Amino acid sequence: MKADLDPENYEFTRKGENRLRLPIEVARRSGHIKKLHSLKIQTLEGTMMDNEVDIEKNGDVPRYTMVKWGKFMSVNGLKKGDILHFNFVTSKQVLESRNVDQV
Repeated sequence: MKADLDPENYEFTRKGENRLRLPIEVARRSGHIKKLHSLKIQTLEGTMMDNEVDIEKNGDVPRYTMVKWGKFMSVNGLKKGDILHFNFVTSKQVLESRNVDQV
């Protein structure tokens, strides 16, 4: 039996790379499945930034990726291989950077 998801917060972790693929649950909660638009990201310092989202095809399954993610990582002092912890807040429609485990 699948555990119930918190309707307000969705936490996930990704390894730092030149791209960030959003979990399908974030794409669903943010409305990207219906229409692509920018997504607000809150940095560790609390700064709000807008980042465009694009779609990649993987066979019949779409993947939702952050545009120019490598630049975002560079500007925020993040490196490839860092473990990035996020929380998507549904009511605010904000992707919060929560923590970084640096390599």
